Amino acid sequence: MNLKVAFKYKLYDSKNAVLVFYAVILIVIALMFMFSVLIRDNSDLKGNMQGIEVASAIFLFVVGLNSFTEDFRMFMQNGISRRTMFISQIAGTIAISGIMALIDGVLALTGKLIFLSSDVVYLQGLLEMIYGHNIFKIGNFLLSVLFCFFLYIALMALGFLITALYYRMNKGLKVTVSIGAPALFLVVVPIIDTFLLKGAIGSVLGRIIAAIFGNPAICMLTCFVLFAVFSALSWLLVRKAAVKD
Repeated sequence: MNLKVAFKYKLYDSKNAVLVFYAVILIVIALMFMFSVLIRDNSDLKGNMQGIEVASAIFLFVVGLNSFTEDFRMFMQNGISRRTMFISQIAGTIAISGIMALIDGVLALTGKLIFLSSDVVYLQGLLEMIYGHNIFKIGNFLLSVLFCFFLYIALMALGFLITALYYRMNKGLKVTVSIGAPALFLVVVPIIDTFLLKGAIGSVLGRIIAAIFGNPAICMLTCFVLFAVFSALSWLLVRKAAVKD
């Protein structure tokens, strides 16, 4: 019973944010449609909406970042175990990601149909943008939904891992990581790679990214593995986390 209640709470807690997010997306699509109608005779002006699912991916990453601290305190105060809380988080991640992946697929398909005859605005889904797969084919539509689903669960799990990690840190370590991590990856590593390693790190990362995104199936498998790894690490942090004021 506690698991069912915790799962419902996770869905309810995210409902308003999801509704606001899609309201904004629909407003953007409506504005682009008005733009295409108003300037359809002007060939010099063009509009482009590519990979609208990227916005959903970023949104779910942020949702993951905000899915631990307050929920953990509330669940602990109400006698819900860490295990139940964690399982409800995994179930919520899968459910919300699945729903949003399906909605995004429908939006991408509908938007493409709306702008199909337009010479001013062009809309592409993420799968089509990366791999050139036409979403009008039912197989590609389903592939697009699955592709986004696996991407979403990985990013949402990453957000949860980061916030759980920060929760376990003391104040000094939080400051050190917040300053040191960006400095390391954005300044130190690029300098070392450029001047000492002659671009070796960048080259290896480029090959890894190309291999991962070279095929939708490989990318989905990679995202699933990352989801599993992030979730396992999160559990190691959650199971012994103490309630903080």
